[in-house]
Amino acid sequence: DYAGALNSRLSASGIETHMICREGGDDVPECDSVTRVSFSNSKEILDALVQTNAHNLFLNFAGYGYARWGLAMQLMDAVRKWRGSDSGRRLIVMFHEVNADGRFFTTPYWTKFGQRYIARKILESADVAWTTCQPHKSKLDRLLVGSECEIMPVFSNVGELNELSSFDRRSRIA
Repeated sequence: DYAGALNSRLSASGIETHMICREGGDDVPECDSVTRVSFSNSKEILDALVQTNAHNLFLNFAGYGYARWGLAMQLMDAVRKWRGSDSGRRLIVMFHEVNADGRFFTTPYWTKFGQRYIARKILESADVAWTTCQPHKSKLDRLLVGSECEIMPVFSNVGELNELSSFDRRSRIA
């Protein structure tokens, strides 16, 4: 998991970490300290951010990880208030996703507008931003002209095959 790997590297470098995770979420990687919040209340998120006394926030952003339909409005609101309340604070964001998309009659089609708004507002507040691939970078560049979002690929934890089978020997089921 990306957050766990990042936390391990930061800790190995002597950097103290504090994770703010979703209440009732999956197991949390080992770190110096953890606060669990619901992510449905911006004041609760903001309070958790302030209580860390951190001056640097690394936001591992994937909207669907924070809110139903990827509409993480409460997170966006709290992060922007945290960043704006002290000029010494820095926001560093890794965008693992920007927005979903789909056909006109599907939920992803209708939620993409809100997801783009949230991504743009978080990107506007960021001091540094990365994303994992070119399609996401292109979306972010369209959302905020002049953004300096860079690409930092995240490698698969599944691994690669040593040898590929010919197509006629492969199963038709993935």
